[in-house]
Amino acid sequence: MKIKDLPNYARPRERLVSMGVENLKLWELLALIIGSGSKSYDVGSIAQNISKKYSLTELKFVSYTDLLTVSGLSMSKAASLVAAIEIGIRTNQNIADSEIIDSTQDALHQIKELRKFKKEYFICLYLNARNQLVHKELITIGSLNYAIVSPRDIFIPALEHSALYLIMAHNHPSGNPVPSNNDLELTTRIVKAGKLLGIEIIDHIIITAQIHYSFKEEKLI
Repeated sequence: MKIKDLPNYARPRERLVSMGVENLKLWELLALIIGSGSKSYDVGSIAQNISKKYSLTELKFVSYTDLLTVSGLSMSKAASLVAAIEIGIRTNQNIADSEIIDSTQDALHQIKELRKFKKEYFICLYLNARNQLVHKELITIGSLNYAIVSPRDIFIPALEHSALYLIMAHNHPSGNPVPSNNDLELTTRIVKAGKLLGIEIIDHIIITAQIHYSFKEEKLI
């Protein structure tokens, strides 16, 4: 998505002013640091390429040389970005008290209790723009093989805690992690609803006593 194609209110700078810097997504922050693109690449495209190539954790260790491999990023822009990352590291922002969910394994650590349940439990993890866990909520408890989930129950906590990202998770006591038709339909509905609310569904994880199934890993989200 090119920034110039976005309406004014949806552009990173305007969103920073109206919503606060803490509510910007990673690519938006990167776009503001980079400032401008090149003849062939819009600044938004460059920023999104970086955010796809490197996770938030990986950016802490990215080098100037690494960034020069990103299409459209000039030497001066790469230098500016590395400097900004170093400032962030040196200021040592106090994020240690909040768990950062930056991978499926991080999410699995937060929902490991689901492995032992004999009924279906549906849990949601709510994250802020820094991928910090701001809230964890048990949405519903179902039967041995089915749980009724309301989109309303999923999104109310997201709005209450100003979450920008959401991870859904539930267990399959049967031991088979493959999603059912109901799981697939629910995920599709929630992803669509999230887009309307500006909340990104970054994964739906099905967990059993031994293994798991991640919609993100299977590229279904």
